[in-house]
Amino acid sequence: MVPLEEKTIIQRTSVNDQLVQYMQDAILGGKWKLNEKIPSEADLAEYFKVSKLTVRVALQQLIGMGILEKRVGDGTYVRKFNFNDYIQKGVNYYMHPELLDQVCDFRRGVELKCCELAIQNASEVEFASLQEFSSNFTKLVLSLPHDSDMNLPEDLFNQIADADMMFHRQICVMSHNELLLNAFDMARVPIREYLKIVFKQRIQARMYTQKDITQIRDVHLDIYQALFHHDYETCARCYIEMIDRKIEL
Repeated sequence: MVPLEEKTIIQRTSVNDQLVQYMQDAILGGKWKLNEKIPSEADLAEYFKVSKLTVRVALQQLIGMGILEKRVGDGTYVRKFNFNDYIQKGVNYYMHPELLDQVCDFRRGVELKCCELAIQNASEVEFASLQEFSSNFTKLVLSLPHDSDMNLPEDLFNQIADADMMFHRQICVMSHNELLLNAFDMARVPIREYLKIVFKQRIQARMYTQKDITQIRDVHLDIYQALFHHDYETCARCYIEMIDRKIEL
């Protein structure tokens, strides 16, 4: 007799889980193709010998995951899965202040590797987009008020944070590594919040000391130029200085 501690534990699987797994396999295996209408709830219930409610719950789960989409008055269709859309639906639920303390370590691990791969893999078109994102960021920064007595516009800070994110995400795109890009997208909310807080603190400090905001060091341009010239050492140095908040505004 096999000793009790060596027995394999049998996992119980619900009918709903089995149904979800079948439909996922049908999509991944090509049985249900992209933009194709899948069988109705009634047909699925009849085929699997389950209730319509069970089918409806399984379909809602896959719709929530972004694998299927419900078209009112028409039916349910297979849609192209968008990892970023799926992550953004739940990202606010895991966002908490402690994550901000981990942003720097995450960025060193993910974004520096993306820089290395971007030098190897990026196209001229992708470099042109990166340059445009860098320029957009700089224009927004220079549009900030120079008067220290003025209230800083929150909407403009949000635009700057978004422009900053677009620049750094483009580097991840240029890596041509989907896993690294997905990792960046998963951390998008804490990264954006971190960038916004740090940038706001720097601008407020510069305005308080009445330093000329037009003299801001454009580290984004430095990074772009280093990547364009395949100079990873300079790129990494600029990136680490930026991540560690050593850039003087």
